[in-house]
Amino acid sequence: MGKQDIIKFVEQEFVDRKEFPEFGAGDTITVTYKIREGSKERLQSFQGVVLQRRGEKNRETFTIRKISSGVGVERIFPIASPSIEKIIVNKRGVVRRARIFYLRGLTGKKARIRKEDCKLTNYKKLKKANRLIRLFLCMKLILIISINIRIFDLQLTPFLFRNK
Repeated sequence: MGKQDIIKFVEQEFVDRKEFPEFGAGDTITVTYKIREGSKERLQSFQGVVLQRRGEKNRETFTIRKISSGVGVERIFPIASPSIEKIIVNKRGVVRRARIFYLRGLTGKKARIRKEDCKLTNYKKLKKANRLIRLFLCMKLILIISINIRIFDLQLTPFLFRNK
């Protein structure tokens, strides 16, 4: 058995992975985890934006960033950590990258992430609908103009061809 085989065997046998909701980069989540202080245990929450998920299976980790007292705080959590109690997805964000480290350099309103309900597809549908409405209005205008020209021609015809 090689090193990789031993690592896989240990991961399969001894690491219990809990079921958490699906989340990705750009989502705002709250991670509740256990903290041991001496003989006492307490739960603490960490809420922030997911910057990345990396790794696979039991070695997977995710990075969360939040602003605390004007200072950016990042924390890396292993997904298979026994100290994680629960993960709650607060908001789903729409980003085009798997790793959004550019968020580190942004502050204030520039650091906002679009919500999932404001997807680009809705914008495209709206744009297509506007195009169809404009096309319909143009066709209606052309129809009205052609009808007016026809009526105008019918009114002028007797005057053009009358006998003197």
